Amino acid sequence: MLEGTLTLSVFPSQAFREPLLNADPPIIHPAKLEEFVGQVFGNLTELRSMVGKCVNAYTTRQREQSPVVQEIGDVILDLALSWGPIYLQYFECQVKGDYLVSQERESNPLFAEFMEVRLREQVDAGLSC
Repeated sequence: MLEGTLTLSVFPSQAFREPLLNADPPIIHPAKLEEFVGQVFGNLTELRSMVGKCVNAYTTRQREQSPVVQEIGDVILDLALSWGPIYLQYFECQVKGDYLVSQERESNPLFAEFMEVRLREQVDAGLSC
């Protein structure tokens, strides 16, 4: 069984985050929902944006030096310096997010069912890791 924040991060956040926020009736008590989602998903959106910038930088370099890329170290260094703090923040959220998901699954049968259904849907759609 896939568990925790890693599961929530690997699969599209829309498959978990949006349905969790928009559930009617709420799956998680409304008083703690925003904080829970913020801590579990952390800065995933910001990280994904940086990955997109990486892809663009690599694609640009490939076009510039096609057919064989001669130099890539400068691109990697620039990217590492700009997204290093974002990446570190993302991983710092992992431990706390994993704990929160585990606790919520144990204490909230609606959340446990929600996770089972969402994970099954993702696997059925071929999005499993």
